[in-house]
Amino acid sequence: MRICLAAVALAALVWPPRAAAQTAADFFNDEALHEIRLSINPADWARLRANFRENTYYECTFQWRNVTVDSIGIRSSGLGSRNPQKPNLRVDFDRFETKQQFLGLKSVKLDANTQDSSQIRERVTMAFFARLGLPASRETHTRLFVNDQLIGLYAVVEAVDKDFLQRNYNQNDGYLYEYNWNFDWRFQHLGTDLTKYSPILFDPKTHEKDPNPAPIEAFVRAANQASDADFAREVGQYIDLQKFLTHVAGETVMAEVDGILGRFGMANFYLYRFERMNLHQFIVWDKDNTFSDPLKDIFQNANEHVLMRRALAAPGMRDFYLAELVRAASTAGGPGGFLEQQVNRVHNQIRSAALADPNKQCPVEEFVPGGALRPCTNDDFERGTAHLRSFVQQRSEFVIGAAFAAGFTPSGLVPRLSTGGAVNAAGNVPPISPGSLASVYGQDLGAQTAQATSLPLPTAIGGLSILVNGVPAPLLFVSPGQVNIQVPWDTAAGTASIRGDISGVPGNTITAQVRSAAPGVFVTVFADGRVVSAERPATAGDVLVIYATGVGPVTNNVGSGVPAPSNPLAASRDPVTVRFGEVTAQEVFFAGLTPGFVGLWQINVRVPAGVPAGPRTPLTLSVGGQTSAPATIATR
Repeated sequence: MRICLAAVALAALVWPPRAAAQTAADFFNDEALHEIRLSINPADWARLRANFRENTYYECTFQWRNVTVDSIGIRSSGLGSRNPQKPNLRVDFDRFETKQQFLGLKSVKLDANTQDSSQIRERVTMAFFARLGLPASRETHTRLFVNDQLIGLYAVVEAVDKDFLQRNYNQNDGYLYEYNWNFDWRFQHLGTDLTKYSPILFDPKTHEKDPNPAPIEAFVRAANQASDADFAREVGQYIDLQKFLTHVAGETVMAEVDGILGRFGMANFYLYRFERMNLHQFIVWDKDNTFSDPLKDIFQNANEHVLMRRALAAPGMRDFYLAELVRAASTAGGPGGFLEQQVNRVHNQIRSAALADPNKQCPVEEFVPGGALRPCTNDDFERGTAHLRSFVQQRSEFVIGAAFAAGFTPSGLVPRLSTGGAVNAAGNVPPISPGSLASVYGQDLGAQTAQATSLPLPTAIGGLSILVNGVPAPLLFVSPGQVNIQVPWDTAAGTASIRGDISGVPGNTITAQVRSAAPGVFVTVFADGRVVSAERPATAGDVLVIYATGVGPVTNNVGSGVPAPSNPLAASRDPVTVRFGEVTAQEVFFAGLTPGFVGLWQINVRVPAGVPAGPRTPLTLSVGGQTSAPATIATR
């Protein structure tokens, strides 16, 4: 594997990092179980719970870690999930203090998850939609205290608002609407009375004084009245049909019962109309009724929904939908795949807090939107997670099989990975490790050679994705016979399944051994960046920089495909031993990720006395019980 390296001055690596301020990314960090405290007049809290059907705001103080915000507004929220025992809360930081924000956020939702006994369906589903490349709210969990009394475990959900729009679309002055379920509506034209569209169905969240629903009415009218020949062109003015079908495919794979093709009509989405355009996009929202039946029909309710029925009849759109179903199911993965990993990770993170939740509620009957609630027991909670695990064991295979039965035909290449074809990119030998660079070998992995041209690294190049335990890996380089990837950081040690997909078409699956560390050496340079060579060999006392991969866990979490930070540095958690032949280096100044690079470690070391002279002195790294394949350097 070829890597272009930049020289990094040693002095820049040994300075201590400076403390960083808290950010919204820290607030939504899903690696931690958070704690939020609200201080409110006890009488106001009692009134909020007693009048939980109302949208009355109450003033209180919000505290998270060392950040406190006074004079915020909270109110009860939700539709069928509202309850007085454990109310869902909308938090508006600027309700009583205009322009007040919390870490750049204007609002956030605290979701009691009362329609989900497992308490994690929505969070995992949002992560899945983000994997599909669709805008989705960031989400994590918190223990919520009100006036120092534990209320219970809540999900912290990023609001779909102007901040969300700016983060996802790099604009926020278009028209945003939250869909309000009022009756069983499946995109039928309701006439030309604009109030039937907004505010009755589409509640404006921007431009509230002038919601301008005329383009929505025109959109619905075109979907209902355009001729078959003109449908794609006329409706295409108002919606990207492919993105719409991708959204529906995601909900279908997750067996959503209360979404676009909901059991009781459309529900749970936002609609955004882009600035100075008539083009709209659906935005996923409120996914606590996913994971229903693992054998749910891939076309359920599609024929009753006007837009979906006519979209599938448009030229090429049915084939596209089937391909997106296969892609989404492949992204979800089966046993050991992305969904199962997320379910297990989040369940383990929240389990203690969920068991200790004194107010948790459950639906009397699961997957009945807006149904009656009852107190939730710890057995209910554990059974809820068991259902999710059973679902992910079956759903992906069922959907892919159903898509093929419905006429899905792979077009173009079908990737074939070689048995044992996933190796450390530096030493070209197994095993691999989280965060490391790996080479995957096979046939028909791409039509041509291509490489990533930007950071963060993409998870698809030329239509090819490599999935490690169902998680798309960041890609550096693609060719017909070799792909260079970064192993996703959250890959568990053990045996990993690896599969190639091209445009959603799955290839074969191979396995690879994963260790917490699997070091491999690329190249060794002097501190000035010049490569150690026969013309300039290393001598005792020289300071060298060894560029490597797979050197194990680091202190500063880095996202997969994201370049390593420079402040604070991501240092190796475990000690690294460097040997020159049989001589062990006594001075290792730094071991950790190279700032600005993905999956690349550097070890700054002084050449010890006693190193033998020669053109091919073996150089090895040992960390976490694993030793690299020997690299060779010139010494004297």
